[in-house]
Amino acid sequence: MFVYKIQRGISRLIFIMRFIYWKILYRKRIVFPYYYMSCIDSGANIRNINGKLIFKGRFVSRRNLSINVNNGTLVLGKDVFFNQGVSINCQGRISIGDYTILGEDVKMYDHNHRFELGTLTKDLDFSIKDINIGDNVWLGSNVIVLSGVTIGDNSVISAGSVVRKDIPSNMIFKDGEYIKIVKKRNF
Repeated sequence: MFVYKIQRGISRLIFIMRFIYWKILYRKRIVFPYYYMSCIDSGANIRNINGKLIFKGRFVSRRNLSINVNNGTLVLGKDVFFNQGVSINCQGRISIGDYTILGEDVKMYDHNHRFELGTLTKDLDFSIKDINIGDNVWLGSNVIVLSGVTIGDNSVISAGSVVRKDIPSNMIFKDGEYIKIVKKRNF
């Protein structure tokens, strides 16, 4: 028990030092009012913050987090949890609601390459569409969320899904189909 507390204290100290580094490096591009209540693993990679990264409340992530905000805005709600290996690439706007959970290796891209015949690959531009994820959403492991998608409140996306179209609120998305979440009655 004592060793665990020491490890947790060291991890917390490393996070605070990294946060101070990010605040100095990115100045006003990171808004993080509740950093003292949050925990980002020391293996997190937050880079290219040419846009804005906004944490609205407590945030917890495990190792291998990768956030790349290139001229866009990433908004994370309160009490959001990212499991290990989450990767977010934002060039427009990605908004993740309160109490949302992302499983291992979830990936989000709010942009796609534009392909044109006769154009070199290195000269291709991007088409950008916003991603909006509602409150209390659970994305299972290895989910990929593509540009232009809105996921409604209280929805669950099953592991391994590729989300390329909107998902209404209170739905389970599994194998490309929606299943309505029905509350159980207590008698």
